[in-house]
Amino acid sequence: MKFIPAIAAAAVIMTAVPIHSAAAEADTRQLTVDGVEYTFTVDNDGVSAVITHGEPGENVTEINIPDTLDGCTVTGIANFAFQGSVHAESIIIPDSVNFIGTGAFMSCTSLNEVVVGEGITVIPADCFFSCPALESVTLPSSLETIGYEAFFCCPNADIDIPENVSNISENALGMQADPHSGTEIPVYGFLIKGKKSSAAQKYAVENGIDFIDMTDFEEGDVDGDGTVTTYDSSITLSEYARASTGAPLTFTKKQRIVADMNNNNIIEPADASQILSKYAYLSTLPY
Repeated sequence: MKFIPAIAAAAVIMTAVPIHSAAAEADTRQLTVDGVEYTFTVDNDGVSAVITHGEPGENVTEINIPDTLDGCTVTGIANFAFQGSVHAESIIIPDSVNFIGTGAFMSCTSLNEVVVGEGITVIPADCFFSCPALESVTLPSSLETIGYEAFFCCPNADIDIPENVSNISENALGMQADPHSGTEIPVYGFLIKGKKSSAAQKYAVENGIDFIDMTDFEEGDVDGDGTVTTYDSSITLSEYARASTGAPLTFTKKQRIVADMNNNNIIEPADASQILSKYAYLSTLPY
């Protein structure tokens, strides 16, 4: 686990030098596309390229990585290639890319959205380490592994884990550093979406992180006790009252989903009413 970004960045530089030196002996080229200067190496076959460094201009906030550079298909992104791209808010990785290197997008502090293409089976260690603004994450159905601390210290990330994922490494997501104890702790209210009985649910349970299967959950069970009761209706109405008066909200991401009975992304009296109606209906059923 990495506590001080500056130290991590120094380690990155020392590690990355041999990679760039080795690349210099190969067919190394540079090309600027949509305001991003790409340094890339071309394989001996002359038809595939690996991006070793991406340098977006100061005014570039959207990085749509091209699937070809100088006529060569982009198949890989090297270690730390976009590390520290602090102005990038959106990154799209094309389907042509079949591997991403360690720490490729770490410390992109303004990054809000990332879309990973269907060629990727592994999100490597530290890939999006310390991207605190990251919210929207689209992972490919091809994904099988999420590496060590891949999304560490990304407290706002909305992540739906594909069914094919069978391996999620330590501190991969939903975890952050506790400055008081120096240990890793779960992000309060973080939510992992996935299928029941999957690697995603196993990881969530082991780390004390909220989990939900969006196709199979008990609507209205806001307090998570396994039953829908009048209390669920009451706390939903209280959350609406807080929102109406500008008071701090208390519901976690999971609670907001479970309480939103009419699926309009708003907690309102109608939700509390529907929860109460559901409780009344369930109360008439035989045990």
